[in-house]
This record gives sequence, structure tokens and C-alpha cells, in this order.
Amino acid sequence: MNIGSDEPVAIAVVEAIRNGDLEALQRLLSGNPGLAAARIGNTRTLLHVAADWPGHFPNGAATVAALIAHGAVKAIGYRLSAISYQRLRFC
Repeated sequence: MNIGSDEPVAIAVVEAIRNGDLEALQRLLSGNPGLAAARIGNTRTLLHVAADWPGHFPNGAATVAALIAHGAVKAIGYRLSAISYQRLRFC
């Protein structure tokens, strides 16, 4: 699934990730099947967002765990760079 970066669901999920709002993130993931594996703007996964600069978003580890539990690993494929993977490890 690809969603535009200007779509309301994309804006809301990115905001939830960056703010560490696990309640909002869970609500969005539960209400939008496939969202965890979506690409925003056809390139970035939600795991990329969670590992984005400057990193260390609140509740980073729990955010990544929620994304994975809802199927984010399907979106990784070969596109998750080594740098992003290292950032995810230390969220």
C-alpha cells in the first residue's frame, strides 16, 4: 500500500510516531489494516519514520514493536538500509 504524504492518515501516523503517542498509533494501525506495511510517498516505510533523524523519538522501542506486530516487516524488503536498521536497534 502506498499513501501520499499529504493524506490525513499519513500525517496522523507520522505525528503519532514522532510524538511517541502509542495510543494514537495503535488506534490508527488497528483501524487501517495494512497501514504498518504502507509506504508514504512511495518510498518510506513507517519503520523508516521511526528511525528518522534526529532519532530517539519518545517510546521508540514500543513504537517499533507495535509497527512490527501490525505487519511492518512486510514492507522492509531490501529497502531498509543498514543505517536505518542500526537506528532502529537503538530507538
